[in-house]
Amino acid sequence: MRVKISNILNKYLLTLLSGFIVSVSLLSYGFTDSRLSWMRHSNGISEKEVKKVTMSKKYTNRVYAATDKGFYLSEGKDVYFRRLFNAQIIDNEINDYFVDAEWTENAYLVTSKGVYESKYPFNRFNKIKYANEGDIFKSIVKSGGTLYLGALSGVYSKEETKPLWNKFNGRFKGISIYKLFANKGLVFAFSINSIFRIKGDEIEEVLSLGINSKEAEVDDSDIQPVIKDMFFSDDGKTILTLTERGIYCSSDEGLSFKPMPIAASFGDDLNAISVINDSHGGDKGSDENLELIAGTQRGAYGLKNGKWFPVQRGMEATGVNMLDLAADKGVYAATDSGVFFLSLGQALPDESETHNTEVKTNGELFQSKAMPIEKSTEKLAEIEKFEPQISRVQGMAVEYAEVHPDKIKKWRKDASRKAWLPSLSLGLAQDKNRTIGDSIYGTYSGGGQNYVGPDDKTFYDNLGWDVSLSWDLSELIWNPDQTSIDSRSKMMVELRESVLDQITRLYFERKRLLIELSRLDANDPNFAEIRIRLEELTALIDALTGGEFSREIQRNKEGDNNKAMESKGYSHEVKS
Repeated sequence: MRVKISNILNKYLLTLLSGFIVSVSLLSYGFTDSRLSWMRHSNGISEKEVKKVTMSKKYTNRVYAATDKGFYLSEGKDVYFRRLFNAQIIDNEINDYFVDAEWTENAYLVTSKGVYESKYPFNRFNKIKYANEGDIFKSIVKSGGTLYLGALSGVYSKEETKPLWNKFNGRFKGISIYKLFANKGLVFAFSINSIFRIKGDEIEEVLSLGINSKEAEVDDSDIQPVIKDMFFSDDGKTILTLTERGIYCSSDEGLSFKPMPIAASFGDDLNAISVINDSHGGDKGSDENLELIAGTQRGAYGLKNGKWFPVQRGMEATGVNMLDLAADKGVYAATDSGVFFLSLGQALPDESETHNTEVKTNGELFQSKAMPIEKSTEKLAEIEKFEPQISRVQGMAVEYAEVHPDKIKKWRKDASRKAWLPSLSLGLAQDKNRTIGDSIYGTYSGGGQNYVGPDDKTFYDNLGWDVSLSWDLSELIWNPDQTSIDSRSKMMVELRESVLDQITRLYFERKRLLIELSRLDANDPNFAEIRIRLEELTALIDALTGGEFSREIQRNKEGDNNKAMESKGYSHEVKS
């Protein structure tokens, strides 16, 4: 369940936030990617991919996160996560967690082998439900004093203070449940393509997309539901649901859902949403005043005034698995590359500003010493002349990942030639016979004795060989290897698209930082941070190009130095 923004509190929040919103020009420049910057908050997390992150609603200094193998907690201002549960030792995988932050602060973990419970400070986790053979638990929530557990076999529930779990039969029979959300006494269960609303003993299907018909395949834990996320307003009446077909809105506590007229071309890349401002309350079905951040497989995107734009500054090319709005502080993102935080009160100086500018960051004001535009442009041009073009960098990445289209073309060409080449067969046979006669015959005649033998020994040593050639001319029409090549070609295209998407985003994120760095004086408070981030992006690009990116820059610099020396009359030798 996401943190909720109330329609009633909208005016209060807008008033409360208006001071720093104006100070960072959030409204004057719009909710825009050129001013919002993500910060990495992953210290202490051992695994790279983070599946879920949430902030305690009762203790705002507590942030929880989960990976496949660990459950983590961060407390205090240093934002350092300590591991509370190691699934690598006890279980196979963590699928979900729920922390009752509003009441007991109990934590519940859903793993591949059962459900665990622990109380703060989470020194020990006790198993409260074992997984049945063939069943997999997927999600857990709490509504009132009742726990609800979603599984591939349906839905279970139990009173928090009692040990017995009960299974919902009837409506959920044969239906796999992948996600659960709870709010204001209501529980919403996500199957592959439907949403069920649970209120007490009443269960009804409130949304069905009919995209996927694999409802009955309860043994397939890898199926991805087409309904992804849910966001509640504070009064519980307005509910937004994220699906592969777009965003659906309910203004009657989830009894019915209608598609919102929000254009987006993300398709099944959409994973999560977090509403920043919903001043219309959702009851008008308009998206004019709706401001939200959506997490996709290609990063984060913002929506304002009905238009989408990337919000990816500070976050390298990475998939966003979940978003959690931290009240008036900002947004947490669980991504394939760790945990990131986007402060709504933190913005970078506008690029059109040229001199000292007051910028509010973390509640403090500092003077940003920006260079004059002329000097900044000259400095940027000096840096960029050594930078390889994006097409060159993309070529480096494709070559290093060995996903060039010519590779498939070569395979097809070789396969077409295969029928002309014969199958060669060699045979070798050797026959060795060895006959030995050593019998002795003796006779007595007239007192004498005669001996006969031994027989002559004869050896046979036969060696033979043969060579045969054969052609399968049917392969001139169709080569069965083409089927395998087609499958590999599809996989290679997908991998190439992923590599190109990552390298392109990293390249232009790095270029944006170069522009910012060229405008700052070395004494500017942001200078060191931007430079470190620039080095990080350079390292990421090098990782995707096998270090060729940095080598190319170095070669360009050396070439420029050689030209400068030649222009001054100096000669140099180039060693091969």
